[in-house]
Amino acid sequence: MNKIIQTLLIISSVVILLGACNKKASEQGNETTSAATKTVTDHAGNIVEVPVNPQRIASLSDFQTLKILELGNSVIGTHTRKTKEGEVYVYGLKELFNKSFSDFSFYNYGAYTEPDLERIKTSNPDLIISTPAHAKKYDSLTAIAPTVEIDNWLDDSHLLLAKAIGEESEFEILETKYNDRIDKIKAEYHSDIKDKTAVHIGYRVGGKLDGVSIYHGFTAGKVLQDLGFSSIPYVLENKTSEKERIILNTELYDVLFEADYIVLTLYHAFGQTADDFYKLVDSTLPKLAKHLQSNENDTFLIAEGEKARQGLFKSYHHILDTFEKYAR
Repeated sequence: MNKIIQTLLIISSVVILLGACNKKASEQGNETTSAATKTVTDHAGNIVEVPVNPQRIASLSDFQTLKILELGNSVIGTHTRKTKEGEVYVYGLKELFNKSFSDFSFYNYGAYTEPDLERIKTSNPDLIISTPAHAKKYDSLTAIAPTVEIDNWLDDSHLLLAKAIGEESEFEILETKYNDRIDKIKAEYHSDIKDKTAVHIGYRVGGKLDGVSIYHGFTAGKVLQDLGFSSIPYVLENKTSEKERIILNTELYDVLFEADYIVLTLYHAFGQTADDFYKLVDSTLPKLAKHLQSNENDTFLIAEGEKARQGLFKSYHHILDTFEKYAR
């Protein structure tokens, strides 16, 4: 009987010892996974070694911050903006996520072109997402953490971001849902889209961007292309891969008559209204203003700039919502 008890005690000790060893090995394995890295080539041509699963992402562009949130990840700090009253906000966060800056414990890195390097360092990131606007600070940023430069305006920026932060699978899910909806709308509104042209426009009053601009490849422009709309001849002749905005001189406003559909994005945060847009156009080309007013909510569609301008899948769906709302 004593021998049986001794044998059982020995077996129990071995099991406990093996369990402890397995736990230690498992913990070591987790440490290896968390410390694992991969290489990413960014838009500046930098080959960057980044964490496979970054846990503390610093975003120097609020556009990228929103994309990171949409991809199911988060940031420890972000570029921010301020209202006239001095309130700190992340552009589009309220409109697209129903959240405000104060709802998070983000570090505030300050202005887009002059981020606070000391605050970035203090936030202890394991990955920094920058843009070409920060190229001169690249060496300083890489001294803090691996830095991937992503150009918001390039077509593959969203996918590159997903690769950099380890969210390719979530990107594929969002992309599939978007493509499925595109196919459904193309089939349902085939006669409205076939052989039709469309443009996405915005406007500014004052400054170097004063007047009307055509955005041929970003958010609404991309969605219109994906739906199967063609660009107007002027855009086809003047667009470049480097610039997604074509600024129209006032004498060129009449090229908008070439479009069967026009999508205007209005930025309420900047005080933009449809009436102000009509006044701007009317002062130069009254017949165009009258034409647009008479077709509002028909072939002239107005979208919310804060929702439509960010280049997220949420933004793409907002444009599709706008199209379906007013499609004939």
